[in-house]
Amino acid sequence: CLLPITEDEAMLLAACRAGDAKPELAAALNAIGVSIAQMPDDLAQALVDMAFQLGVPKAMGFKRMWAAITNEQWNEAADEAMASRWARQTPKRAQHLATVLRAQRQ
Repeated sequence: CLLPITEDEAMLLAACRAGDAKPELAAALNAIGVSIAQMPDDLAQALVDMAFQLGVPKAMGFKRMWAAITNEQWNEAADEAMASRWARQTPKRAQHLATVLRAQRQ
C-alpha cells in the first residue's frame, strides 16, 4: 500500500537518500566537463537531490542548464531548471535549486 506524502516529506526523504546518487552524477558530469567536487556544497547537494529525484539520466537531459552551469551563467541555469515539467511537478525542489544557482553569482 502506498501512502501519499507531502512534498516537504519527500524532500526530507530525498535529502537522506540523495547521497546514493552522488557517485553516478559525478561520473556523468565529469563526462561533460563539470566537476561536482569543485562546486560549493550547497550547489552540489541541490544538484545531487535533483539527480536522486529524477534519476541521473533524466537529470543529464537538462543540457541547457548544464551548459549554463559550465559557463557560470547562474541566472540562465536557474531559468532552465524552472522552465521544465520537473519544476511544474515539484515546484519547491525546483525553486530551491534555482535559488541556490542564482546565489552563485554573488
